[in-house]
Amino acid sequence: MRPPSHPSHEGSHPPRHRAPRSSRSLASRLQAPLRVGTAIFAVLTFVIGTGTLYLAVKKPDTLAQLTSPETDLAAAKVDGAARQQARLRANRSLERTTPGVGDKASARGRNRTSLQKTSPTPTPTPKVTKKPAPKPVAAAPKAAPKAAPKPAAPKRLADGRPDFKLPFTCGQRWRFTTYANHNPEDKKIDFFFQDGETRGQPVRASAPGTVVKLLPEIGAVKIDHGQRWTTMYNHMDPIMVEVGQEVSQGEQIGEAGSVDTGVAHVHYEQIYDSDNDGRGASPSEIVNSILQGVKYSLHEGDTWPVVKSTNNC
Repeated sequence: MRPPSHPSHEGSHPPRHRAPRSSRSLASRLQAPLRVGTAIFAVLTFVIGTGTLYLAVKKPDTLAQLTSPETDLAAAKVDGAARQQARLRANRSLERTTPGVGDKASARGRNRTSLQKTSPTPTPTPKVTKKPAPKPVAAAPKAAPKAAPKPAAPKRLADGRPDFKLPFTCGQRWRFTTYANHNPEDKKIDFFFQDGETRGQPVRASAPGTVVKLLPEIGAVKIDHGQRWTTMYNHMDPIMVEVGQEVSQGEQIGEAGSVDTGVAHVHYEQIYDSDNDGRGASPSEIVNSILQGVKYSLHEGDTWPVVKSTNNC
């Protein structure tokens, strides 16, 4: 016999265990997705909490590096709140699962993180390389000061006196004068500059020699020329040599002045120490001057000669 065919559902009532689709509420339709989402969120929360706990206990340095302020600021602004919540959930999970451990681990992590945030990174001290001290250089030995050359020996005439020159600058012209009470009148000479002012003109040694006497009260210098011969120069201002100084022919010894006299001029004498007592007395040992090869014997009223100096020309 043919089995009785099952009655068709069309036009019949639906089974009792299944409500009609239209009669199901919105809450009943959302229950399944919510349960799935909740399960996924719980799993993620567990994984994140476990990973954070692992890093806090086993690798706090890595956790500190991940939470360091040196990470990208833009990323920290975006997910900072999420990371903070994850750390809080991990700490709460740790506290629930292992009493006491979560507190210690969290404290260690916070302390290390705080230290890394507050402690500045030490700047390495640059190594200072000492330069080797320069080797002292031996100073070159100072050359001994050269002694001033001694004046050349004077050229002498037949009577032994030096070849005396006018006691003035080469090329200058000077007038020879005297007066009656010069004592002796014919042997002492007063010089006046012919081409200008006498005062201030250089006075020069007639021949090489050594300064043996200064008489500042009359502006006088006495020079020894050897072999008993000396010369005297009066009325100079200033005097420019010292006793014991060796001078060469033509070397300046002072300037024409008017010390102990009313008119600027130069008084000149040639002296021979005939008794060899070292004094050269005046007037007995004053002789007639020979200047530039010419012997002079002057008297008041004569025509005064004008002579050009050849001293050290």
